[in-house]
Amino acid sequence: MVAEFAFGAVTMAEVKQLTDLGAINRLLQETITHERSLEAELDQMLVNRSELEAQLIEAHKSSEVLELVRADSEQMTSSITTTCNLAESVSRKVRELDLSQTHVNSTIARINATLDRTNCVDGLKSALDGEDYEKAAKFIETFLQLDSSGEVESESGVAVSGGGGVEAAQAEEQRLLLKEAKDKLEEVIRKKFSEAAEKKEHATVLRFVQLYAPLGLAEEGLKAFCGYLRQMVAGRAKEDMTTLNTMLARPVAV
Repeated sequence: MVAEFAFGAVTMAEVKQLTDLGAINRLLQETITHERSLEAELDQMLVNRSELEAQLIEAHKSSEVLELVRADSEQMTSSITTTCNLAESVSRKVRELDLSQTHVNSTIARINATLDRTNCVDGLKSALDGEDYEKAAKFIETFLQLDSSGEVESESGVAVSGGGGVEAAQAEEQRLLLKEAKDKLEEVIRKKFSEAAEKKEHATVLRFVQLYAPLGLAEEGLKAFCGYLRQMVAGRAKEDMTTLNTMLARPVAV
């Protein structure tokens, strides 16, 4: 029986023990075939050598390019960081300037309001002295509007440094002067209206009833005018009734 051998699985000791000529020839052929296969692989490696060398050169060039890209990226990152820090600094300055502008605008608004209230108080005194009641009522209305808008602004929460106590004291003094003048004007208007209603001077009644609203007395003025109208209607009805009774009391001619 002839033994079969697989190439690579036979040791030198086993080769030396071979006595069958067929087995020896077969092992020899397998060895030659394997050797030729190895030579073909080596030849193919030599053929691919130039291509592998070119790929290695390209890889080396690519690594150099990547190194340049990395350096540029680091420089760009540094520039972006510097720009962000600068932008943050500028943004902080803008916020500070905006806050300062808000304070300045608020201060200017309060100064203007103070001047306007002062003009109202001075104009009110002059109007009362000249008995220009319409102008006096208008000054009071303007002052009340300014004072109301000033209170709304002070409630807005905007903090203003310096001068607050002086401004508050001045505003309070102006309010006291206005209240005194307003009380005086209200007394005059009520008296003038009552006198005009009593005398049935309709034009004068209309003049003074229109001055209630600017003083914040619109409801009182409406009630007073309604009372005047009832009085006029009642008086006219009484006159008509008297006239009718007089006519009925005359003897009828036969």
